[in-house]
Amino acid sequence: MQNRFLKIETKTSDPIISGKTVLRLSSQVLTVQLPFGVGSWGFIWNRPVAVIQQDAAGQQQIASVVDLTRVLQIAILTAGVISAVIIARMVRRSA
Repeated sequence: MQNRFLKIETKTSDPIISGKTVLRLSSQVLTVQLPFGVGSWGFIWNRPVAVIQQDAAGQQQIASVVDLTRVLQIAILTAGVISAVIIARMVRRSA
């Protein structure tokens, strides 16, 4: 059974030709579609995954892409949770 509200897929771009080299960009797409409210609405989040390079001989190289924004979001969220736990413990001890 396919989930109609949440879909995760990997997409590859059209080829980008530069001289004898062909580049393709690969990204992961998260689609959330909510059926309630006025009309149906949702959001789409694209995340870069890799750059695929193919030379004239047909050799492929795949270069992973580090999504720095995602890394920073996770770091900020973690710092917030740790801060909340520390503050909660300090308030409990002083009460």
